[in-house]
Amino acid sequence: MLRLSNHVVSETASPHSRVSAARHDEDVIGEICRFGLAPRAGQPVQEQSAGRDVGEDIGGLLALSEWRFRFDHSFEPRNNKLMENVGPRPRLPSRWARVEAKLPPALNQLVGPADGVVELPLDLAWSGDRRFDLADPVQRYLYHMTVLTSAVTREHYTRWLNASLLCGDWSRLRLPRALRETWQAHFPELGPG
Repeated sequence: MLRLSNHVVSETASPHSRVSAARHDEDVIGEICRFGLAPRAGQPVQEQSAGRDVGEDIGGLLALSEWRFRFDHSFEPRNNKLMENVGPRPRLPSRWARVEAKLPPALNQLVGPADGVVELPLDLAWSGDRRFDLADPVQRYLYHMTVLTSAVTREHYTRWLNASLLCGDWSRLRLPRALRETWQAHFPELGPG
């Protein structure tokens, strides 16, 4: 009988040991069959044309497989001392860092629409609804949030925001903290209270 595995598995070995030895044997048998060194099911064990026992080829392949699948445990652990000496990762600037430069000098320069249905341009409302009815508080909330978080130029603020509507809705807007603080520092009349 041909023993494929070099692992000696005793009767009292754990199920894990038996399974890993069996898997190793299956892998080796698969390679042997793939290279045509062993008979497939139903073929005779003796190769008539070569005149030699298949077991010789299998033994050579087993030796090759043991070498090929061996894991080298002699590696050195990583030297992470260089990483320990590095300071904290540099942070990216806030998305709202340049908002203050785009704000108008005074709140009364926000002369956008105060009523009616407003359709925002694509550069402000590029996803979702672009039309907002300013008489509806929910739509007006969404309108303010869209303009405040998507505006990239001073004209966006002055053309699309209305000072009186913005002051009336300011306390209800759930803006990012940095954006809210920037607006309130620039326009103290929007401050808490």
